[in-house]
Amino acid sequence: MVRFSQILKDYPFGYFLKRGLALIGVAAFLDVASWQMYPFTSFDVLYVIGISAPIVYFFGRIRNTWIQWLLVSAVFLLTPLLQTVFGYTEYPSEFNFDGTYYLVVESQTSILNHLFIDGWFPLFPWLGFSLFGVLLGNYRWKEDGIQTFCKGKTLLVATALLVVGISTWLIKPVTLYSRAGFSEVFYPPTLRFCIYTAGIILVLFYLIDKSRDASFLQPISTIGRSSLFLYILHWLTINYILAHFFEELKAGLFLILWLVFAIFIAVVAYGVKILKEKWNQRPWILRFLLGG
Repeated sequence: MVRFSQILKDYPFGYFLKRGLALIGVAAFLDVASWQMYPFTSFDVLYVIGISAPIVYFFGRIRNTWIQWLLVSAVFLLTPLLQTVFGYTEYPSEFNFDGTYYLVVESQTSILNHLFIDGWFPLFPWLGFSLFGVLLGNYRWKEDGIQTFCKGKTLLVATALLVVGISTWLIKPVTLYSRAGFSEVFYPPTLRFCIYTAGIILVLFYLIDKSRDASFLQPISTIGRSSLFLYILHWLTINYILAHFFEELKAGLFLILWLVFAIFIAVVAYGVKILKEKWNQRPWILRFLLGG
């Protein structure tokens, strides 16, 4: 999206810096309002997006594509090295308002370590995915028009990345951490994770371009146009309302609750869409929170 704004709208650096700082502000707000902990400690996803925005602006202005590829590769390749040298904690530091740890673990690392290496979404490797997005943007928007990802070479590259990433994972599995009940596949994120995830991204780009006019994509598109507002809403709703019911639910009831909540989010997204269509002259803060 930063690359899109650079190429087609020619926004200046200040635009991306302002939005990046605003995203970091929202991240800090959610730490306080949703998680009731001190901000700027464990670095959830909005922090890395906010930090990435101005960095990606300068990255996009590099004219040499090979240098761009080299920098993207360097972020991914340095990730396991940094994890080995500086350590990767089982759970990042999160301080409650009374100053106590949310969870005490052995071999706890520093907050600076969380920002770069072992927080929820540290700069290594997640900044690499932001930079990878610029490379995809370079391909999408060219001087001779918009390029489609619905091509055989997209699937060829995607398949190669998937085969390399998944096969190396199967040959030598990695012990992963479960953080606060989240058994994700990227705690810690490994090089093979970065490789097959890049393949998954390309497959999704291919499929979306192939079926871009399909009606089932409209709700997803509508939600995506107000993603920041819905991200804030969904965390506040989960932590202040739904969390009270989670532990009592069986799998079937949980799926029903999930479906109802998903419908609720979609309905709100359509409501926001109507609001934006009727209210064109919105203040900057509302354009930022609700989407352009």
